Amino acid sequence: MAIKLAGAGTLLFGLVAVAVGLWRHLETGGNPDAVWFGIVMGAVALAGGVLILRGRNRNGLARAAVSLSCCLVLSGCATGKAGATPAPLQLVDRLDLPAFMGDWHVLGHLPTPDEEGCHNALEQYTLRDDGQVAITFSCNKHGFDGTRIVRRFTATVQNPGLNTEWRVRMKFLGFIPIKLPFLVIDLADDGSYTVIGYPSRKYLWIMARTKTLPDDVWAGIYTSLRAQAYNTDAIVRVPTR
Repeated sequence: MAIKLAGAGTLLFGLVAVAVGLWRHLETGGNPDAVWFGIVMGAVALAGGVLILRGRNRNGLARAAVSLSCCLVLSGCATGKAGATPAPLQLVDRLDLPAFMGDWHVLGHLPTPDEEGCHNALEQYTLRDDGQVAITFSCNKHGFDGTRIVRRFTATVQNPGLNTEWRVRMKFLGFIPIKLPFLVIDLADDGSYTVIGYPSRKYLWIMARTKTLPDDVWAGIYTSLRAQAYNTDAIVRVPTR
């Protein structure tokens, strides 16, 4: 019984470690140290727990202790990594928050899994009385006639006055609350387009007030993104009509 409890406890430890690592990975904008923490701890613990429960060792309690110790040592090494985090993104000087509200057509992106296959993607921002921003995202999945999905979030401005850094609240794994970085890294002088970045450069959103942008504007946006270490070859143009 003690061995089974040790195995189950080690498995649970591993699952929690992976979940926490992924959660911190998202909240820190893709900091690789955070995800390595969870993966290293979780992988070793899960392997140890499986071995214990399957009875492939003569001393399950010792195996559990070794597994947990390895987790702690290896995770310490992982979180001690240096130089893996990309340089901070350069934000626009200031954002007129009320003027930024309204409809934005998402014309290009490095999509999240939920946004893959989107057509006619639209972001809608509404400034609430409490200063937070209500966000509604919608798009047709896998075709112009595909099912229209709608997602609703709330964002908090992290630098009031400048208004260029937000945290968007959503649910990780459907129930764990997280706040994702939302960084305004480009904005047209006339407010006709904007670019939203993510610290790790994994995600990106190019949005405009209209459904198209001239080729020279696209070229200027791409030049600015390359200067910020974004891989513009990976950007997906969102079908819009």
